[in-house]
Amino acid sequence: FSADNGLSESSGHFFLSFTYMTTAATIISGAVAERITLEAYFVIIFFVTIFAYPVVVHWVWSDSGWLSPWSTDSLNDGALDFSGSVVIHLFGGTNALTLAALIGPRKLRDNISVFSPE
Repeated sequence: FSADNGLSESSGHFFLSFTYMTTAATIISGAVAERITLEAYFVIIFFVTIFAYPVVVHWVWSDSGWLSPWSTDSLNDGALDFSGSVVIHLFGGTNALTLAALIGPRKLRDNISVFSPE
């Protein structure tokens, strides 16, 4: 974002973080599709994106995060995340796997056959 369009650098960082957060939410939606109601999905995504996501990305992307490669306090060398892909996909995938395991299989999954003639 340049200074002549009226947007600050923090606006750009917010937009980038917002798109990463929505990517993590869509990974979760694929795992719980047809297993929960839309209202339940909204509640889950609200709590995941408001409370859990900021904590996890702070661990890696903040200078003071315990997994940050730029942290002076860390006991290790930290995790170097190229373009945010590891944090986003690991966060979304872990939540998706956990929710799918808690919810169980899709209903009627064995009773429906796409290839059976009717």
